[in-house]
Amino acid sequence: MKNPEAYLRRKSGILFFVLILLTSTSCDEFSRFTEEKYVCSTKYFGPVTITIKDPNVGKNVEVEGPAFYRRFKIKEINDNYINLSDGKSVVSINRKRKSIGFKHNNRFEEKTCKRHYFKM
Repeated sequence: MKNPEAYLRRKSGILFFVLILLTSTSCDEFSRFTEEKYVCSTKYFGPVTITIKDPNVGKNVEVEGPAFYRRFKIKEINDNYINLSDGKSVVSINRKRKSIGFKHNNRFEEKTCKRHYFKM
């Protein structure tokens, strides 16, 4: 090594670049906690809040309103849609349009909701 200072500067520059790259990426693998929440007011079911803490098939999703609290299971999920069911009711979430379709017995209602997404 002819110039140890230049060698150290080059190595620290590479390390700095790698640290910037790792901290600037928004990969879900590095997040510890995510929560996707939809809040809307419906005619038949009243105000409804849907909270998704673990967005994977088979995981539970909380659906609550002023007079009810139910747990649904995620039946299908992708970047555009989430389909939930509890055996009696079906909830379809369109992630791109932020709309929710509620189906219970013979009643169906579709509403555009507010979406809140939190990742830490």
